Amino acid sequence: MKSLMTVFVLFPLLVVVTAVQAADKPVNMNVDGRAVTVTPPAIERAGTTYVPLRSGVQALGGNVKWNPNTKTATVVLCGKVARISGSEGLTIGGSIYLPLRLMSTRLGCGIRWEAPSRTVFITKPITGG
Repeated sequence: MKSLMTVFVLFPLLVVVTAVQAADKPVNMNVDGRAVTVTPPAIERAGTTYVPLRSGVQALGGNVKWNPNTKTATVVLCGKVARISGSEGLTIGGSIYLPLRLMSTRLGCGIRWEAPSRTVFITKPITGG
């Protein structure tokens, strides 16, 4: 009886989690005027665009170092250093996804969203000197 109750409790939760994951929509990325593909792909969830941390930063020409003990990433882009906690985003399939707005604010990137093509346009920060 107890295992049957567990099934009735857990099954609806699995359906909800699957439905939420299925609601993720792919997003196209353009960096400094060129289309880029990141793996895993950028997604839109509940109106927010999320970019996979490592491949998103690498597409911008930056580097990411992950500290598994503190669960933080040190990101270096165009001479700018940012520390980002894994808890600031979503973890999907072992990858950390950050809200694009957070990532751009921390790294000084410009962003623009084009809804008809589902494309986010990112411009890297201009380095001084």
